[in-house]
Amino acid sequence: MREIKFRGKTDEGWVFGYLGIDVDDVLQIERKNYEGAIELIEVIDDTVGEYIGIRDKKGKKIYEGDILEVLFVDSERGIREIVNTCVVEFDEDRAAFGIRTYVDDNDKEGVFTGFFDNIIAEFLVIGNIHDNPEFLKKNKQKGNKKRLKT
Repeated sequence: MREIKFRGKTDEGWVFGYLGIDVDDVLQIERKNYEGAIELIEVIDDTVGEYIGIRDKKGKKIYEGDILEVLFVDSERGIREIVNTCVVEFDEDRAAFGIRTYVDDNDKEGVFTGFFDNIIAEFLVIGNIHDNPEFLKKNKQKGNKKRLKT
Protein backbone atom coordinates (compact mmCIF):
# COMPACT_ATOMS: atom_id res chain seq x y z
CA MET A 1 0.00 0.00 0.00
CA ARG A 2 1.38 3.42 -0.88
CA GLU A 3 1.87 6.13 1.70
CA ILE A 4 -0.67 8.97 1.39
CA LYS A 5 0.95 12.18 2.60
CA PHE A 6 0.74 15.86 1.74
CA ARG A 7 2.74 19.00 2.32
CA GLY A 8 1.65 22.60 2.46
CA LYS A 9 3.34 25.86 3.27
CA THR A 10 2.55 28.29 6.08
CA ASP A 11 4.17 31.65 6.82
CA GLU A 12 6.65 29.76 9.01
CA GLY A 13 7.56 27.00 6.53
CA TRP A 14 6.50 23.57 5.30
CA VAL A 15 4.12 21.24 7.14
CA PHE A 16 3.82 17.51 6.32
CA GLY A 17 0.96 15.15 7.14
CA TYR A 18 -2.61 14.33 6.13
CA LEU A 19 -4.78 16.75 4.17
CA GLY A 20 -7.99 18.07 5.65
CA ILE A 21 -10.58 20.70 4.77
CA ASP A 22 -12.54 22.53 7.44
CA VAL A 23 -16.18 23.63 7.21
CA ASP A 24 -15.11 26.91 5.56
CA ASP A 25 -13.15 25.03 2.84
CA VAL A 26 -9.81 26.01 4.35
CA LEU A 27 -7.04 23.51 3.58
CA GLN A 28 -5.24 22.12 6.61
CA ILE A 29 -2.48 19.63 7.24
CA GLU A 30 -3.07 17.27 10.14
CA ARG A 31 0.02 16.15 12.00
CA LYS A 32 1.14 15.04 15.42
CA ASN A 33 3.05 17.59 17.48
CA TYR A 34 6.06 16.76 19.66
CA GLU A 35 3.72 15.67 22.50
CA GLY A 36 1.85 13.26 20.21
CA ALA A 37 -1.34 15.34 20.06
CA ILE A 38 -2.96 15.92 16.67
CA GLU A 39 -2.90 19.49 15.42
CA LEU A 40 -4.52 21.03 12.34
CA ILE A 41 -2.42 23.65 10.61
CA GLU A 42 -3.88 25.98 7.98
CA VAL A 43 -1.76 26.06 4.81
CA ILE A 44 -1.61 28.22 1.69
CA ASP A 45 -3.92 26.53 -0.85
CA ASP A 46 -1.74 26.66 -3.96
CA THR A 47 1.28 25.20 -2.11
CA VAL A 48 -0.40 21.90 -1.24
CA GLY A 49 1.15 18.91 -2.97
CA GLU A 50 0.85 15.16 -2.60
CA TYR A 51 3.75 12.78 -1.98
CA ILE A 52 3.90 10.75 -5.18
CA GLY A 53 5.22 7.55 -3.63
CA ILE A 54 8.69 7.83 -5.16
CA ARG A 55 12.02 8.97 -3.69
CA ASP A 56 14.87 10.61 -5.55
CA LYS A 57 18.34 9.07 -5.90
CA LYS A 58 19.31 10.47 -2.46
CA GLY A 59 16.21 9.06 -0.75
CA LYS A 60 14.24 12.34 -0.53
CA LYS A 61 10.47 12.05 -0.92
CA ILE A 62 9.15 13.65 -4.12
CA TYR A 63 6.03 15.85 -3.98
CA GLU A 64 3.88 17.62 -6.55
CA GLY A 65 5.53 20.94 -7.36
CA ASP A 66 9.10 19.67 -6.90
CA ILE A 67 11.66 20.62 -9.53
CA LEU A 68 13.76 17.65 -10.58
CA GLU A 69 16.98 17.06 -12.45
CA VAL A 70 16.23 13.99 -14.53
CA LEU A 71 18.29 11.53 -16.53
CA PHE A 72 16.02 10.24 -19.33
CA VAL A 73 16.97 6.98 -20.97
CA ASP A 74 15.33 5.79 -24.18
CA SER A 75 17.03 2.43 -24.69
CA GLU A 76 15.18 1.74 -27.95
CA ARG A 77 16.78 4.77 -29.59
CA GLY A 78 19.99 4.75 -27.52
CA ILE A 79 19.41 8.25 -26.11
CA ARG A 80 20.32 9.56 -22.66
CA GLU A 81 19.46 13.17 -21.86
CA ILE A 82 19.86 15.22 -18.71
CA VAL A 83 16.91 17.60 -18.49
CA ASN A 84 17.33 20.20 -15.75
CA THR A 85 13.87 21.70 -15.42
CA CYS A 86 11.18 19.14 -14.85
CA VAL A 87 8.25 19.89 -12.57
CA VAL A 88 6.30 17.12 -10.83
CA GLU A 89 2.60 17.33 -11.68
CA PHE A 90 -0.56 15.25 -11.59
CA ASP A 91 -2.09 14.66 -15.02
CA GLU A 92 -5.90 14.47 -14.77
CA ASP A 93 -6.27 12.74 -18.16
CA ARG A 94 -3.88 9.92 -17.24
CA ALA A 95 -4.80 9.96 -13.54
CA ALA A 96 -1.07 9.71 -12.86
CA PHE A 97 1.89 11.66 -11.56
CA GLY A 98 4.64 12.62 -13.94
CA ILE A 99 6.95 15.43 -14.92
CA ARG A 100 6.50 18.38 -17.23
CA THR A 101 9.56 19.54 -19.15
CA TYR A 102 9.82 23.06 -20.56
CA VAL A 103 12.19 23.91 -23.42
CA ASP A 104 12.39 27.70 -22.94
CA ASP A 105 10.45 30.74 -21.69
CA ASN A 106 8.15 30.64 -24.73
CA ASP A 107 7.13 27.06 -23.94
CA LYS A 108 3.99 27.50 -21.82
CA GLU A 109 2.67 23.92 -21.92
CA GLY A 110 5.80 21.78 -21.91
CA VAL A 111 5.82 18.03 -22.49
CA PHE A 112 4.32 15.67 -19.91
CA THR A 113 5.97 12.30 -19.24
CA GLY A 114 4.48 9.81 -16.81
CA PHE A 115 6.73 8.24 -14.19
CA PHE A 116 5.71 4.85 -15.51
CA ASP A 117 6.44 5.50 -19.21
CA ASN A 118 9.63 3.41 -18.82
CA ILE A 119 12.06 6.09 -19.92
CA ILE A 120 13.11 7.76 -16.67
CA ALA A 121 16.23 6.30 -15.11
CA GLU A 122 16.90 8.56 -12.13
CA PHE A 123 15.95 11.92 -10.68
CA LEU A 124 17.11 14.38 -8.04
CA VAL A 125 15.00 17.00 -6.22
CA ILE A 126 16.72 20.36 -6.75
CA GLY A 127 13.96 22.59 -5.37
CA ASN A 128 10.26 23.31 -5.76
CA ILE A 129 8.14 25.83 -7.63
CA HIS A 130 7.15 27.66 -4.43
CA ASP A 131 10.57 28.20 -2.84
CA ASN A 132 12.76 28.17 -5.96
CA PRO A 133 10.93 29.57 -9.01
CA GLU A 134 14.29 30.95 -10.19
CA PHE A 135 15.53 27.38 -10.89
CA LEU A 136 12.78 26.89 -13.41
CA LYS A 137 13.22 30.29 -15.06
CA LYS A 138 17.04 30.11 -15.17
CA ASN A 139 17.09 26.68 -16.77
CA LYS A 140 14.38 27.58 -19.29
CA GLN A 141 16.46 30.55 -20.46
CA LYS A 142 19.69 28.62 -20.97
CA GLY A 143 18.08 25.64 -22.70
CA ASN A 144 17.12 22.39 -21.21
CA LYS A 145 18.82 19.33 -22.61
CA LYS A 146 22.28 17.80 -22.64
CA ARG A 147 22.70 14.69 -24.73
CA LEU A 148 24.97 11.94 -23.43
CA LYS A 149 26.50 9.05 -25.32
CA THR A 150 25.11 5.66 -24.41
